[in-house]
Amino acid sequence: MLILLLLSISSAKGQGGGGGGGVIDVVAKFGAKADEKTDLSKPLLDAWKEACASTSPAKIVIPKGIYFLSTTTLDGPCKAPIELQVEGTVKAPADPGAFKEPKWIAFNRIENFKLFGGGVFDGQGTTAYKREGCEKHDYCDSLPINLRFDFLTNTMVQGITSKDSKQFHVNVLGCKNITFEHFTVSAPGESPNTDGIHIGRSDGVNVLNTEIKTGDDCVSIGDGSKNLVINGVTCGPGHGISIGSLGLFKNEEPVDGVIVKNCTLTNTSNGVRIKSWPGAEPGSCSNIHFEDITVTNVSSPIIIDQKYCPWNKCKINEESKVKLSNISFKNIHGTSALPEAVKIICSATLPCENVELADIEITLKSMAIQFNFVSSMLILLLLSISFAKGQEGGGGGVIDVVSKFGAKADEKIDLSKPLLDAWKEACASTSSAKIVIPKGIYFLSTATLDGPCKAPIELQVEGTVKASADPGAFKEPKWIAFNRIENFKLFGGGVFDGQGTTAYKREGYEKHDYCDSLRIVSSFLIEKL
Repeated sequence: MLILLLLSISSAKGQGGGGGGGVIDVVAKFGAKADEKTDLSKPLLDAWKEACASTSPAKIVIPKGIYFLSTTTLDGPCKAPIELQVEGTVKAPADPGAFKEPKWIAFNRIENFKLFGGGVFDGQGTTAYKREGCEKHDYCDSLPINLRFDFLTNTMVQGITSKDSKQFHVNVLGCKNITFEHFTVSAPGESPNTDGIHIGRSDGVNVLNTEIKTGDDCVSIGDGSKNLVINGVTCGPGHGISIGSLGLFKNEEPVDGVIVKNCTLTNTSNGVRIKSWPGAEPGSCSNIHFEDITVTNVSSPIIIDQKYCPWNKCKINEESKVKLSNISFKNIHGTSALPEAVKIICSATLPCENVELADIEITLKSMAIQFNFVSSMLILLLLSISFAKGQEGGGGGVIDVVSKFGAKADEKIDLSKPLLDAWKEACASTSSAKIVIPKGIYFLSTATLDGPCKAPIELQVEGTVKASADPGAFKEPKWIAFNRIENFKLFGGGVFDGQGTTAYKREGYEKHDYCDSLRIVSSFLIEKL
């Protein structure tokens, strides 16, 4: 027992300062120079070779200074735990043509590894950002990623900054138990395809207390990712925090178990979202939870988009084959840059299952519109959900508000009574029903369409429905409300025109509480569906 105790003490002492394998300074031992013209790659690889061969823990140090580093891969497996302490700034070649592979620095097949120290990896990506149309063409994928972590186990990345990568800042592939803490990503908002941290086919990834400013997704999660925790991330500029895009490639693995919590998104082009390609490959995404999220001036803060089709590179008229289930958005609050604060587009052939929205309070930044989802358990089976088989409006039939209830495409005649009469009939039907507002321009004062209804119900809007232009015409903060309905679909290409321009001109509008009394228009107050 005494021998074991002594061994344990010796090992513990070695952990603190790289004892045993020792501290390997790339400058002092291998002649590295803090010189932007002298390549750091050979001294670093020599230091790595020595540290990796050590049978006791070792630490490599890159001291303060500015270094130039060409493409480098640090391979394992190593015989003992290994650390890389970066205190200086390491710069990549500025010329995108200097790279033959889509990587700058790669860490490969290492166990028990730590990268830390407050240093900066500068990808010098500004030359790559200026390539015209880069974000639309495949050659962007050949640009180098600042840091690749491939098949690492039990890894910590702490206090490091990735700056101006030419492509993704970080790519995590095939890793298990890897944590990013107090990690920083810094790139301009116009930098294309520069995801902050991209995660794929990895188990147990944690991104904690991290700041990401970039031109694409702050955190992007690809297929095969499971047991992920994204906590305390501040994002912006960027495209938000995204799962996907999914379903683009064959044999994609399921995404299962993602928690995004205590995050802040500011001035991003999306919020928290799940996206999949239509008409592509099958897959699944389940047990996804977004909670305690603050959004400030974010376009489309909450998104499920199964018609994701950038630059029309998809079969937009087909449905996604990616199954989405057990998804929640809870306690999300702040401001939206656009009226459409919540966007849910699910596949008609593989409907979303068990989508929950609760305690959502998002105010349109320029118009003080509020979306209040305040029920404690608001289960939304949205859009093309389990009632997809009833899409033809069979049973309850098709109810045309013009032909059956005398509605008129006339901006002076109120649509509210014909619409409410049609709703009453459809809601009382014991089989699926569809209400149609045909093409034309209609005036609608206010309307609340209440449930519960006895069967699935659809509202197909083909025309333009206009609100009263006078803000004083409304007694409550709503124009059109849908309330306590199950299995509901609103669709058809129509327009809800809130005619808000008169409200915008009220002096001091943004500074006074009376703005909150203006009506929710162009989007809707949705309660307890």
